[in-house]
Formats: sequence, C-alpha cells, structure tokens
Amino acid sequence: MNLLTGLWNWVDERLPVQRAWDTHMAKYYAPKNFNFWYFFGVLSLLVLVNQLLTGVWLVMFYEPSAEGAFASVEYIMRDVDWGWLIRYLHSTGASAFFLVVYLHMFRGLLYGSYKAPRELIWIFGMVIYVALMAEAFVGYVLPWGQMSFWGAQVIVSLFGAIPYVGEDLVQWIRGDYLISGATLSRFFALHVIALPIVILALVVLHILALHEVGSNNPDGVDIKKHKDENGIPKDGIPFHPFYTVHDLVGITVFLAAFAGVIFFAPEMGGFFLEYANFEAANNLKTPDHIAPVWYFTPFYAILRAVTIDLGGVFTAKLLGFMAMGSAIVVLFFLPWLDKSPVRSIRYKGWMPKIMLLSFAAIFVVLGYLGVQSPTDGRTVLSQLGTTFYFVFFFTMPIWSNPESPKVKSILSWLVCIVLALILGNISLSSGEIPLFVRAFGLLLTAFTVAIPILTAKDSVGVTPERTQAKGLPLGLVWLGVLFFVLMTVLPIKAVAAGGAFDCGSIPCDEYKADLSDKASLQNGAKWFMNYCLACHTAQYSRYERVADDLGIPHKVMMDTLVFGDEKIGSLMNNAMGATDSKAWFGASPPDLTLVARVRSPEWLYTYLRNFYSDPSRPLGVNNRVFANVGMPHVMMELQGLLSCGPGPKLDDHGKVVRNALGEAVVDEHCGALVESDAKGSVSAEEFDTVIYDLVNFIEYMGEPIAEERKRLGVFVLLFLVVLFVFTFLLNREYWKGIH
Repeated sequence: MNLLTGLWNWVDERLPVQRAWDTHMAKYYAPKNFNFWYFFGVLSLLVLVNQLLTGVWLVMFYEPSAEGAFASVEYIMRDVDWGWLIRYLHSTGASAFFLVVYLHMFRGLLYGSYKAPRELIWIFGMVIYVALMAEAFVGYVLPWGQMSFWGAQVIVSLFGAIPYVGEDLVQWIRGDYLISGATLSRFFALHVIALPIVILALVVLHILALHEVGSNNPDGVDIKKHKDENGIPKDGIPFHPFYTVHDLVGITVFLAAFAGVIFFAPEMGGFFLEYANFEAANNLKTPDHIAPVWYFTPFYAILRAVTIDLGGVFTAKLLGFMAMGSAIVVLFFLPWLDKSPVRSIRYKGWMPKIMLLSFAAIFVVLGYLGVQSPTDGRTVLSQLGTTFYFVFFFTMPIWSNPESPKVKSILSWLVCIVLALILGNISLSSGEIPLFVRAFGLLLTAFTVAIPILTAKDSVGVTPERTQAKGLPLGLVWLGVLFFVLMTVLPIKAVAAGGAFDCGSIPCDEYKADLSDKASLQNGAKWFMNYCLACHTAQYSRYERVADDLGIPHKVMMDTLVFGDEKIGSLMNNAMGATDSKAWFGASPPDLTLVARVRSPEWLYTYLRNFYSDPSRPLGVNNRVFANVGMPHVMMELQGLLSCGPGPKLDDHGKVVRNALGEAVVDEHCGALVESDAKGSVSAEEFDTVIYDLVNFIEYMGEPIAEERKRLGVFVLLFLVVLFVFTFLLNREYWKGIH
C-alpha cells in the first residue's frame, strides 16, 4: 500500500492528476436540482467513447477502396468474430449520437443554457455539432453502398452552386471528376483521423468552459451566489460521487434502449441503416429516391424547400444551399437573439413556451419530409416549415421579452408582417395540396402576424433566489406534450399518403419468414443452388457458413449442393462469367446475398410467383411486380407458364374498385394470372411452398446472424434490467440525505 501511495504521489507531483480530478469531479459543485434533461450530456460522452472504440476496431478490417470497401463491410459482418456486433454498435451509435445531441441542445433551449455567462459553452457546443455533422457525412460514405454513393454525389455537388469557384471546389472535395476511390480515401482519412481529433479537442474545451462558469440548472439560478461559511454553494453538491451514481441510472436505461435497437431492430425500419445501402455502389444505377440519413433530413428538407430562381448566379440550388447553411449558422447567434430577462422556460411567459414547442415540432416535421420523395403537398409543407424555422429565430427578440418597449415597434411589426406574407403566399400556392396543409399554413400566418400583440399580453415570472425542488405543473407539461404531438403528427399525416403499391402493379402477398425452421432453410438452399446460383452470385456468403448454420454436413454440402471446383470455404460465386452474363442478359445478374435486405421478403415472394407469358418480351415472359424485367422465368418447369387474365381492378390502396352499382370493375388486361397449356411439374400449393422456402433461405443469407442476434439480445436486456435495479438502489442510498 505504501508503495502504491508513493507511486501516486510521485506521479501527482509531475502531473496534477489529483488537482484535475478535484476540479472537474470531486470538488466541482453542480446544482442539486438536475432533472431528466441533464442525462443527455453524459450520454453524449458515452456514445462518443463507443464510436471511438468501435471505430478503431472496424478500421482493422475495413478496406478504403472503391473495389473493396463494400465487400470488407460484409466480411466484418459475416466472417469476423463478433464483427456484426461491433458494426451494429457503430452504425446504431451514429444515430444515437445525434439523438442525444439533439435532446442535449433542446435542453439548452429549454433552460436558457446559452445565456450569459455561458455563451462560449454554447458556441463550442455548436462547433462540435458542425464537426459531428462533417464526421457523420464522411463516415456515411465509407460503406460504399448505393445510398452512400449517391448521397455523397448529391451533397458534394451542392458546393457547385457557389458562384465562380463552385465547380473547382467540388472537384477538390472529390479528388476526382466523379465520386470515386479517391473520394473514399480522403473521406476515410477525415473520418478516422482528422475529425475525431477536432471533436475530442472541442469536447475538452466545451467541458472546461462549462466548469469555469458552472452548470446551469432548470431554474436558471446561479448557485455560486449563495455559499456557506466554507465557501461551498448551498444549492450545490459534488459531482462525484453523487452525479456519477445518478448518471449510472440514466446510462443503464439508455443502454437498454440502445441494446434493444442493436439486437432487435438494427436497421430501424430503414432509418438507421437504409435498405439501398445493402447494395454495392453503382454509378450507372440511380436509386429511386435519394435522401440522406435521418439526422441530416431537416436541413435537407430546407434545401429542397427553396424552389425559386432569381436568375443569374442566384439559382434555386444556390438559394437552397444558402438557406440550409443559414439554418445552422443562425443557431450560433441564439445567445444574442434571446432578450428574455430570465433563463429558464419555467419562468418565461406562455409565448416562449408555444414558440419552443412549435419549433421542435416543425424540426421533426422537416426531418420526416427530408426522407420522403417530394410531392406538391410535401413541398409546400416543407416551405412552411422552413419559413417558420426562421420565424422562430428572427422574431425571438420580440416574443422572448414582453417587457421590452420595442415589442410593438414599427420594426417588430414590419418583421412579423413580412414573414407572415411569405407564409401566406406559400399557403395559397397552386397544385394538389391537401386542405389541411393550406389551413395549417394560414394558421401559422395569422399567428406570425399577431406575435407583437400576443407578446404584449404576455408576462415574465420571477426567478427564485434559490433552486427549487419542483418544476412546471404536471398538467401543463402534459398539455405541452399533447401540443407537440398534434403539431407533429397532423401535418405529417396530411401528406403521408402514398400512391404506389409496394410490389409494382399489385399489393404484396403476405409472407412471414421463419429463420428457426431448419428444414425450410435446407430446402431453400437446395432450390437456391439449383435455380439461382447458375446465373446470380452470392459472393459475400460462404458455403461453409451456410452448411454450419443450417446443419448440413460438409460432405453432403459438397456432394449435393456445390457444383464445380469450389472448396467448402469458398464464396458462393457462379460458373457464368461477366462476359457471358452480358451476352445473355445485357448485364450481369445482380448478386443475391443481400437482396432480402434491399427488397423486402414480401416483395421477393410476390415477385417470384408472378411471372407470366409475354411474347413481346425478348425472353417471352414478364412480371407483374417488376415490369419488363430482363430475367427468364427460371422456375417455369415447376410452376408452368401463367397467362394474363381478367381480374378485379385495384386502387392505390389495394382495394377493389367498384362502379356506381357496387359491382367490381374488371381489369381485362392483367387483373389476374391464370393457368395456360404450359403446365408445371408441381401443384400451385407445392410451388408456393417451394417459393416460401427459397425466400426464407434468401432472407437468412442476408443476415446469417439474425436469429443468434435476437437470442443474445434477450440475455443482454435481462442483464441490464438487473443492473438497473442495483444502480437505482445505489443512487437512492447516496441521495437519501440530500435535500
């Protein structure tokens, strides 16, 4: 023990570890009344550490080249021990990072944490946010999937709108005339080395600035003003151990939610991992709809909302780029736009509460619109949302301080009237715009023009001298939540309706994969090897992995399912070369390893069952799901060749169209498929079973670890539940004497 004490003293004399610990942890006094919103700062640090650690591990196996990047990611997912978990930790961590950062920023807005003397803390935080956006963007390109490639193409090309230097700037960013391997290499360097260093330095500065002036709190009270005889703030408490154990409770809850996504929904419906990104980048094939990952979509919606062209260099593209940039830059000026005499939303009037909730709701709506393909209604709603986004900031000097004599000045009226005219003009735009969107826009117009009058009727509360144990009344909080939900859900629902089937010209058939059914998977493997692998490849999957997962002995696999000279550990390539493929089909058939993650299993099941005779096509067949597909009906010997026949006409929602008498309208062209003279070797029911097993196997091949992932997730969540009980009891024990 004496030896350890001596070693510690020796180190501390040369490096002030103890002083740093005391300054920032043990003797740093934080307010006693931190609430739920103050968890997100420490959660941001937690996710940052996760990203750094998992990123270092991924770099060991990632290949930063256009030829090998996509394949190396699949190698990590399939062939590296626990590689799938590290990759999901990193990909989910990226979305979790922005989620906690957005909530952390909202807490700053909620309690005025940007107001004096904390302006520099806010500035550092905003610079971290911008650096984080850059880090996320260059990292998003690295998997080299379709959406990564085309998303980079769209975003980088925006810099080309800058007059005179734009094209040269775009070429400099890309390092080539097109998005290519050179772009990937420099983005890799930025993502792995340069930007993490910048972010870490900024985080340190952010924390140092915070601890210099002290933490804000839900009451906006400066706890340093009231100290006891020992110079300790009466409303303060040492950060360690009290808030370290307190934060453990929040961390455990966060980890449970984080693990729930990783183990049970890593794609998160295509928001965290886009379906198009499971297809390798192809500069000759543009995705149907290009959109950035969800945490960029509010600003992408602002970019697309600008459709006016002023002529000359002021194109719609440049103006949209300027609007998007301004939406970020304006956040830096928040400390000087807010003229409120109080910090916390608890003591501000009702106008700041309404404006903040409306701003948060509009931000979410813009995020939704940025993911969706544009329509007239969505474009108008995004224009309304963009305008109100700036209304929040441009009118903040008015509504933030009802006691100011400038509230009803000519300038205040002029600002509100101009912004209201813009909103009104957008609301009355021509086009197929839902009535609710127009009404919503007119409501925003009326509210904006009335801001000076409404603010003049508002009042400001008095900030208490000491921190309080309670916050806003519970009823008021729930009323605010209801207001936020309505402001978010109603506009989204008004423009959410789609007009296309998920399966081409018909609704998708019902399908439910069962990856625990080994017999089905084995049969599916048989059909896949016999009917699919002759033309297609599964070049990211190995015969050995399939055999082991499906319980097929290696010898049986090699003797009955592997054709050619491949070894058991080989990747599942086909015998047809690229030259022969192009000669037969005009292009090489796509790889099928990940097709079930690009397309849904329902789509694949419906597609494979809906080939029909079409003599006008080069191969004599067509498909109701994928019209004019250049693929033969490879399973025709089993199903036979169906023909088009009359059937009920369906509307855009899959319902039968009926005439005025209530009779079903018949689609004479191809409303249904009927049997022809070309019979198959199995019955329709048997063929459906064949296709079920085949699609089940393709679904397994897309993510071989899926069943094991879910099984492991159950144990992880059970562990976190037990951990939560211990952290909760530990926290209660530490805080039981704190008042």
